Amino acid sequence: MSSSCWSSLNEDSLRSSLQARRRYAPVHVAAVTGSTQDDALEQLKDGAQHGSIFVAERQLSGRGRLGRSWLAAPGNLMFSLVVRNVNTDGDLAGLLTIAASVGVARAIEQCVGVALLIKWPNDLMLGNAKVGGILISVQQPHAVIGVGINVGTAPGIVDGQPTSAITEYADQAIDRTELLAFVVDEILSAVDARASLKTELFNDWVARSTVLGHEVEVSGTEIDRGRVAGFDRDGSLLLQTVDGAIRKIRNGDVSLRGGS
Repeated sequence: MSSSCWSSLNEDSLRSSLQARRRYAPVHVAAVTGSTQDDALEQLKDGAQHGSIFVAERQLSGRGRLGRSWLAAPGNLMFSLVVRNVNTDGDLAGLLTIAASVGVARAIEQCVGVALLIKWPNDLMLGNAKVGGILISVQQPHAVIGVGINVGTAPGIVDGQPTSAITEYADQAIDRTELLAFVVDEILSAVDARASLKTELFNDWVARSTVLGHEVEVSGTEIDRGRVAGFDRDGSLLLQTVDGAIRKIRNGDVSLRGGS
């Protein structure tokens, strides 16, 4: 389906869909903005409610992790979600990345019928193609969760990574407004989950990993190579190096090494 066929997001319908799920925080839908993440962060400073949503059909300066630009076209979803007073004893950004990525994956599976994988630390994948990403901006003990999902169109190969859109895998038409309500509800359910459910969330996140058990190269402030032995509960990657040592890596870009 071409982007010109996608109807605009409907703020009233989105609000109604969220209220049906007992989500009553303010909803802000813009045709064009600089960045929904910046909009949400600005409102967070002014006391925006937990669960407040900032959505745009088009961003002029959208960004992803590590300051990269986020390329998105009409027919996709770009939004930012305010979360306040998150109850955690660990790394807030890492724990919110786990909650948000699992929430998005569960929502898309239920609403669209396609299963998402997660490429550490924050890429949403269908097979080898990226279909979305998560960006966490922390203002302790609050944060903004930014989400981009390629619903109708994809930008092709970006930084060597193939991309795709979930509509290419769906067996039914996608209502973006309903999908957005589903995704927001699942993210907030994951963020607000009781402590007894955090282990289930973590296990779901690990089970979706595209790199667990593989030989990888992790690039950040330095290059690390080894096998992904597992993940820490705060979202860090546990890399077993050639000498058998386990290194805990909080951030970086990971790529599979040949033959793994």
